[in-house]
Amino acid sequence: MFTFAATPVMYVGLFVLFAWCTLWSAVELIRSTTPQHRVSNALHLVMSVVMLAMVPRSTYAALSAVVPVGVQAGFFLLAALWFVALAVRTAGPGRGHFIGHALMFAAMTWHLVGMMVKMAQMAGHGMGEHAAPGMTGSVDVIAWVGLPFMAALAWMGCASLVAWVRPVAGRVPTVRRPRLPRCTLPTTTVPPWPPRQAATSRVRSVQPPNVPTTQWVRR
Repeated sequence: MFTFAATPVMYVGLFVLFAWCTLWSAVELIRSTTPQHRVSNALHLVMSVVMLAMVPRSTYAALSAVVPVGVQAGFFLLAALWFVALAVRTAGPGRGHFIGHALMFAAMTWHLVGMMVKMAQMAGHGMGEHAAPGMTGSVDVIAWVGLPFMAALAWMGCASLVAWVRPVAGRVPTVRRPRLPRCTLPTTTVPPWPPRQAATSRVRSVQPPNVPTTQWVRR
């Protein structure tokens, strides 16, 4: 939970990120074709909405007043178990896909449990009571438990980014010389050169018509 006055960059960045996640999850839910996909995408949509509500402090305070944080943590724990069941039922490369989704919801559950413990500690301080040693120790344990979740989520994010960039890089157009179509000339038969007889006949036809050759020469 943040405020724009205290951390404007983080506030805007997280708000845009979780708003995009919410929009993406809604589109995926609409495009779902099987009951399994509908349930999975609906769970992701709920998680995206809760994370978006966590950015403004006032919004999440209103949400927590309606749905307590403990109920939210229990819901996301059941969602993580849903994806664990899908991973157990799936063989091959698809199992890792569902394990990744189960880790996402387990991390969300861890985050909410940590918020519950932190809120209880802050409530004790607000009432003028000192934090019990057990309460402080539980906060430290929750913080250490979150390290594997953060590392797993960071690794999955980088792996997904590489898997998305690699096909795009393979589709970069390269400059190639255009392939021209083959030009085929029509086959024509060249007539032979006119014989000399034809040429001489043209010369003889120059004499006046209806006049014998001998008379034409005497004149």
